[in-house]
Amino acid sequence: MKNKKRTYSLGNPVVFSSLLNIPMLSADFLNSTGEFKVKEDQIVSEITKIYEGVDLKTPELDVLLKILPDEKDIEGEIDEPIEYVNIESQNRKPDYDMMGRLVYYFSKLVGKSEPRKKGYRNNKCTVVAVFDFTMFKDKTCMRKFQFKDEENNTIKNYSIIVIELTKRKYCNNILLKKWLDIFKIKDIENAKEDSEIMKKVKDEIRRLSDDELFQLRLDFYEAHEEEREFELEIAKKKAEAAGLKEGKKQGLAEGRAEGRAEGRAEGRAEGLMQGELNAKYETAKKMKDLNVDIYIIIQTTGLTPEEIENL
Repeated sequence: MKNKKRTYSLGNPVVFSSLLNIPMLSADFLNSTGEFKVKEDQIVSEITKIYEGVDLKTPELDVLLKILPDEKDIEGEIDEPIEYVNIESQNRKPDYDMMGRLVYYFSKLVGKSEPRKKGYRNNKCTVVAVFDFTMFKDKTCMRKFQFKDEENNTIKNYSIIVIELTKRKYCNNILLKKWLDIFKIKDIENAKEDSEIMKKVKDEIRRLSDDELFQLRLDFYEAHEEEREFELEIAKKKAEAAGLKEGKKQGLAEGRAEGRAEGRAEGRAEGLMQGELNAKYETAKKMKDLNVDIYIIIQTTGLTPEEIENL
């Protein structure tokens, strides 16, 4: 099946999560902030729900990475901390407390970080949030928050990093600036290859553009956005007809509309995904009945050996 023509941007959460779950790219991005010094082979991606393609808007993390200690630093028992990193993206400025939301992301991250045996110490946890809106009034493009006690003692292993794309012109870090410019590109495939990292991003986009499951995830997201816009427009018209152009009632109506939009889109997504899965099962069963080698069935359908055996 030929994929429909579309453009790819890191502003799309499916593209964002798909690319930054690739260790080669996530390592480069994290190192560009100056807060990390990691190698590609140290990163383990723990795929989250948005990457799997069904629940587009759930309280899951966009990108969840586990950074293992550098092997050259390991002698005997591992005492170096593993670092869990969550990379989040948000394009629209929310009407809720964004700092509270960041702490929520952080709590999800800490919940996935199992303590180490020696002294029962927790591993390191860092949230990196990329926002395409202005959150603070100054010209600081990237800022780091750390937790402190009443005596101003810093808890060094825990931090939240906020990057505002709207202030990228004030960014003096050349490596980070290249990434921030990539985040703002509307059509990555046709963008100029002006850096080595841009070339890598384009190569991965070309690879993903031929991935049918990736395309299906994009279809789900687009369906969600269409439903959301439709419901919000209906909510606004109802509010205007009732003379509620301003105030809390309109906001409440729009909030309910967005909830309905997400419910409809996710229901459609689940139906499409189940249909796609049923088709794979049917194909695998026919191939199995014809005694086709199981490895060929796996490559053709993407099903696991256990799923094929149970058909």
